[in-house]
Amino acid sequence: MATAPIGHNNPPSVKEVALIEVSEALAPMFKRAAELLASAEKASAEDAESAGKCADLVKMIRACTDEIDRKRKEAQKPYDDAIGVMRDAPRKILLDLDNAKRKVAALGAEFDKKERQRLADEQAEKDAQAARDRKALEDRAESLGVELPPEEPKKEPARGKPVKAVQSDMGSSYYERTNDVYTIVDPYALPLEILSHEKVTAAIISVAREMRKGNKDARIKGIAITTETTTVVR
Repeated sequence: MATAPIGHNNPPSVKEVALIEVSEALAPMFKRAAELLASAEKASAEDAESAGKCADLVKMIRACTDEIDRKRKEAQKPYDDAIGVMRDAPRKILLDLDNAKRKVAALGAEFDKKERQRLADEQAEKDAQAARDRKALEDRAESLGVELPPEEPKKEPARGKPVKAVQSDMGSSYYERTNDVYTIVDPYALPLEILSHEKVTAAIISVAREMRKGNKDARIKGIAITTETTTVVR
């Protein structure tokens, strides 16, 4: 990288410095990797001797890969340490803020609950008073021999956004939110679309592997367990 002139206002960025440092650290391994890639292009396994050389080449490629990763981690460590410091610096204050948020939100939620109950009680009293007024009116009409027109049915309130019991100057509000909670009550009744889903299948296989760790001869109903042979180069 060209040296910047004295007094310049464009110092190298952290990314640029990191790229130079890791490139310098990995330069010998990049050269070794290029040699191994060239050998891999020419590799063939036509007899026991050449197959053995292929195994040796695999072992050398694996060693090169491990060394590149080790060198990369070595060059990266100062940056990881710095990132760790930056990540940990606000941890306590963020925890305090989260606890404070939960505490204040709980206060607001409790008030919201009481306010909703108060509004519900007020509405119930209004409905009860309206019923009493209606009954008194019907009694008067009956005593006079007058038939009152049928009472109009109450309209259901339109469904819309949740009722906000509190609205602050900043626009914050408290309101109830309903979330769906899923509970498997009968696993045998689950539809095939769920049971055959790839995520469910992967989870079932993972559990099956855990169950067989201590007993490789164990069999699990509903799961076919077979074996496959792969070639491992040591």
